[in-house]
Amino acid sequence: MVRRNQWQALSKVSKYIRKLIEHRFIRGTAPKALNEWQQAFCEWNAQRLGIQMDESIARFEASCAALRGGHGGRHFKLFAELQHDVLRPFYGNTESEILAAYQAHAPVHFLRMLDYPVPRWPEHLPEIAPLFNASSPAIVDFGCGLAQTSISLARFLRDRGNSPHLFLADIPVPQLEFLRWFSRRLKLPATIAECPPSGPMVQLSPCDLLLATELFEHLYDPLRYLTVFCDAIKPGGFLLTNIADHTAEFLHVTPTLAPLRQYLRQRDWRELRPNRVFQKV
Repeated sequence: MVRRNQWQALSKVSKYIRKLIEHRFIRGTAPKALNEWQQAFCEWNAQRLGIQMDESIARFEASCAALRGGHGGRHFKLFAELQHDVLRPFYGNTESEILAAYQAHAPVHFLRMLDYPVPRWPEHLPEIAPLFNASSPAIVDFGCGLAQTSISLARFLRDRGNSPHLFLADIPVPQLEFLRWFSRRLKLPATIAECPPSGPMVQLSPCDLLLATELFEHLYDPLRYLTVFCDAIKPGGFLLTNIADHTAEFLHVTPTLAPLRQYLRQRDWRELRPNRVFQKV
């Protein structure tokens, strides 16, 4: 009986210490306010689950508060990296497995992307100012994620009296369903396309701007994609990307992008911002 009481006492102490550590070092607090994408997500999720908006917001806030710094903080980034490692027996990053890996980790990626900042225009990219005067600019966002940059740009252009059209492409993950709903809610003309990373590329129409900002490091043959993108961009059009070398991570299957930089420079693309903004001459 004495030993049993000792174990019960130790268990209580252990639970108390665990809660103390969680409160002090791990758990955070609910955000004071939601950004526009987070607010829209809560509305979409309420409709998807058939729950009230208040409950949807409460669920989202509880998720944000689970880790210090919320979905955009370093604790959540570490959590995502740990999840990649924990689920590695089921989802690897080989070319035949990587689509399943993205779909398995999609909810965590979704939450993190909801915390991305929304650019302010036109100061975000003054290098593409000629696009601002195009009457009906075609904007392609390939590997779009939650498309904060392309959607905010399209809204800015629409407010100027232009008629932009969006083409948003990504692998088949829940983010695309949210974007279908969100673009309708914003009354933005948009085509949503699914494009598995190892499958055939979707057909691209000529465009004035193509975004591929967090894409190439995730592809096994990024140069093949870049050549298709370059062919689709109209003369004088713009490529918004990031072809600097990346850190080696689970889903960064091609972190070194020197061949892409070489490809653009050999073809005399005008580099308006190093490794990021290019114009087709």
